[in-house]
Amino acid sequence: MAGSILIPNWVKKYVGIPYVDKGRDEEGVDCYGLVRMVYADTFNISLPSLSDTYDSAKDASQTLKDNGLMNDRWVSIKDAIEGAVVLLKITGNGKHVGIMISPTHMLHSLKGHNSAIEPVYGLKWQHRVEGFYVYI
Repeated sequence: MAGSILIPNWVKKYVGIPYVDKGRDEEGVDCYGLVRMVYADTFNISLPSLSDTYDSAKDASQTLKDNGLMNDRWVSIKDAIEGAVVLLKITGNGKHVGIMISPTHMLHSLKGHNSAIEPVYGLKWQHRVEGFYVYI
């Protein structure tokens, strides 16, 4: 839940999009597909699709790391800011990405759920944050 945070206007149209593995549009998105769509629509930044470079056994955020995107085009930052990408660990590895909508909340799409806003520092995610990244 978003709680009492002020939700930026650009976020509202992305809440409730169904999860679709390798999805890249309003009909359905995976976690990276949501990042890609938001960056294109909201920030006018075109990110590669990557849908042909991973499968269900190898997730989107690991593909980002393997392709050097988190190293070459993304800069690690200490504190979250609106628009930054958050890399999250699931089962000990960086396997999930979301977009920060505030210093404390993210927009993300998780298998089995529609895209939603959740607190990064709540019980579910607080110990899973691997890092925050901004695109250069």
